[in-house]
Amino acid sequence: MAGGLACVTKFSMVVAGPILAAIFLLMIWRAPWYKHPLSALQLVNWRASKHKHPRLMIAGQACVAALACIIIINAAYFFSHRGLLDGDIGIITAHFSSNPLIALTAVTALSKLLPAYFMTGIIYQGLHAGFGHYGFTASLLGMYSDSGWLYYFPVAFALKTTIPFLLLSIASLGWCGYRAFMRHDRRCRLLLTAFAVYSVSTMLSSINIGIRYFLPAYPLLFIMGGAVLDLLIRSQRSRAAAIATAAALLLWTATEAVYAYPNYMSYMNQLTYGRPHWQYLSDSNVEWGDDAKELVEYLRARGEDRVQTALIGSVGDLTLKLYGITNIDLMREIAGPLSKPRYVAIGASFLNGSSVPDVVRGKTLTKNERLNFFDAYRQRKPTDIIGGSIYVFRDDE
Repeated sequence: MAGGLACVTKFSMVVAGPILAAIFLLMIWRAPWYKHPLSALQLVNWRASKHKHPRLMIAGQACVAALACIIIINAAYFFSHRGLLDGDIGIITAHFSSNPLIALTAVTALSKLLPAYFMTGIIYQGLHAGFGHYGFTASLLGMYSDSGWLYYFPVAFALKTTIPFLLLSIASLGWCGYRAFMRHDRRCRLLLTAFAVYSVSTMLSSINIGIRYFLPAYPLLFIMGGAVLDLLIRSQRSRAAAIATAAALLLWTATEAVYAYPNYMSYMNQLTYGRPHWQYLSDSNVEWGDDAKELVEYLRARGEDRVQTALIGSVGDLTLKLYGITNIDLMREIAGPLSKPRYVAIGASFLNGSSVPDVVRGKTLTKNERLNFFDAYRQRKPTDIIGGSIYVFRDDE
């Protein structure tokens, strides 16, 4: 059930399928085999037969788990089983350019079992991971790349995680590594293997646009960190120090949460002190449209109902319009003799330059022109910063 929920929550969690399959196969291979045939009663009564037929029991559990995943995935798509559309076929042939016919046949067959939306979503995610966030540029520590960096997610994790959790994570990974290889602890091996598989697969991806892609690894760090603290607290020699350490980490984390409220999306820790966050990371690390309402309140408090914007997603075109604010997109030509609004609102990712598109106001930009499109605003002090993600400037000053 958890595997099915993970897959419908995030396409990258489809990796849970092969991992679970490998675990079940390993369990079946290592389990003893009872050679005598099953009786009719044992076929019905699994509880009575589980000790005599462990391999059969594990295989049955694997089938139940697979069925539960399939049902949950189908339920998430309201059991829709439409055929492949032209757009779907285009995505599949682009991803499997060497054998498109075989891929189309396989996806068509699987779409009878799983929704076509789900299948093509996974394939699109594979294309996205392989070619990167095409049309835009990844940004890290003032550097720019079309294909990303192998060390992007470790750096992003170090910057966007609270210092206490970062320290606990490093300590718990070291402790689990010691337990796994020196003490042959199976539980630690399992945790480290799962963490390593997901971390490596994420690091090899070219989608370097947000720490959110690394979030499925966090629960594993929570478990390992909790195990370390539990071990220390149980120790008679270090119990007092362990309790004090756990309390200090919890208090520090709580303080960070209160300090960052409500701007959690754009949060970065003290390692980024002294410089704007857009200089370290971009895209959903620093901007995700969640501060649109605050921008509206800011404008209305100053008697404004018009603004020029460069914001991520559809914030300018849809969200501001719903609030009754007239938006003039800085990326498009201004139609008609409209006077310029007094305020300009630029999202952190646009200020960074990485989210500026190739074509602006009908003109195709070079990469350097894109990345420095808002350089004039970078040199100015913003009138205000809303939520750490939207930089507001007065254009009549």
